[in-house]
Order: sequence, then C-alpha cells, then structure tokens
Amino acid sequence: MILFGIRHKSSKLLMPLKRHGKGHTHIEVEDFKLYNKQPPRLFRTEIGARRALAAWLKGPWVNHEIKGGLFEDKYEQYAEPPDKPPENRSAREMEVVKIQLKEMN
Repeated sequence: MILFGIRHKSSKLLMPLKRHGKGHTHIEVEDFKLYNKQPPRLFRTEIGARRALAAWLKGPWVNHEIKGGLFEDKYEQYAEPPDKPPENRSAREMEVVKIQLKEMN
C-alpha cells in the first residue's frame, strides 16, 4: 500500500499525526522532533498531502464561530489562515514523499 507524508527535507522528519487540542497547521518544524515518537500524518492521495502542506505553509489557521437564532442554537463554524504566512515556513524546506506500508510476517 502506498501512502503519502509531509517531510522536512534537512531533518528528514515527517509531520506528526497531531498536536494535542489543535490542528496540524499549529505544528512548527521544531515540533517534528518533539513529536517524533507519534505516528506520522499519512494521506491516501498525493493531492491530499499537497493540499495539507499548502494549508500548513499559510500558518496556524484560526477557528471562528458565529452564533445566532433566538436561543443562539444556530451557529456556523469556519477556519481561515492568518493574514500573512509565517516567515519560518518555506515550501523549499518541505516535500511530499511516498511511503510504502508492507506487512511483516
């Protein structure tokens, strides 16, 4: 089975699966080593990995919630990237890699 991951080129570390309580855009490259014992974040398609990388490069996304209705029982949730991407994230330092899973007997 072929899957795809996001890797920091110079350290060869893969983006970890998650960071407690926040989405993957909140993970910094320095955190890759800190969370290295966690499983990597894997994708079934290359385009999925590329889209996740593009979102990550924009910086930590901010969640918004709009409440409304008589009892504030209607609400909308959405997330958006910051106005400016962080300077410490560079597409040149990252890559999408193929990962083969193989059953071991």
